[in-house]
Amino acid sequence: MLAVIAACFTMLYSIKLIYWTFLSYANAPKGNYEKAHESPWVMSIPLIILGLLSVYLGNLTRDFFIGLGSQGLGNSIFIHPNHVILVDTEFGVPTFNKLLPLFSSLLLAILALYLFEKKPLWLLSFNTSKGGQNIYRFFNQRYWFELIYNKSIIKYVLYLGYVTNTILDRGALEFIGPRGAVAGLYKISNYFASFDSGSIARYGFVMYSGLLFFLLLWILTPNSVYNNFLMLSHL
Repeated sequence: MLAVIAACFTMLYSIKLIYWTFLSYANAPKGNYEKAHESPWVMSIPLIILGLLSVYLGNLTRDFFIGLGSQGLGNSIFIHPNHVILVDTEFGVPTFNKLLPLFSSLLLAILALYLFEKKPLWLLSFNTSKGGQNIYRFFNQRYWFELIYNKSIIKYVLYLGYVTNTILDRGALEFIGPRGAVAGLYKISNYFASFDSGSIARYGFVMYSGLLFFLLLWILTPNSVYNNFLMLSHL
């Protein structure tokens, strides 16, 4: 049933496209029609050759792809024997069901052409009515599937991505990573640069503090405790 409905909608769209392109009154500027012309032979001849070959080769090899019991794609796609429905489709489906898409499409095509030619004002009033707009919104929104999907899933996924980006990527990771390291080194370098004031007393204080620091580091190092003890015992 869904396949029949899809075929009917495809027919309606195709009939509308053919009607407004070839059968209705021209609505484009006059200059566009004055400049319209057929394609040159350098483009027409390859298209004619491709069309003839596609029809001939397609008719010649149709059974290879869609024939009953065809093994054209047998080595590429595995189909379990219990799932083979080609025989049921060919012989089990009633003839009326097979012809239903064709009859429905032709009936809707005739109805569409009649409304386009004889009842254009009725179509316009229906399109501008509340019911027509609701039907248009329903089908335009893919049966509201995208709206429900966006509000129930996509909205929260995007919010989660925003939170992850602001807290982790631009927050903790950048604070721990390159930006935090650069900011820390910048502050440390500015702090040490503040000692460069030209005062001899400050220079002496920095040198003396550095000497004490390295002496304490050398004394408190575990590997040098025994050496320090031996050195003190010799004194």
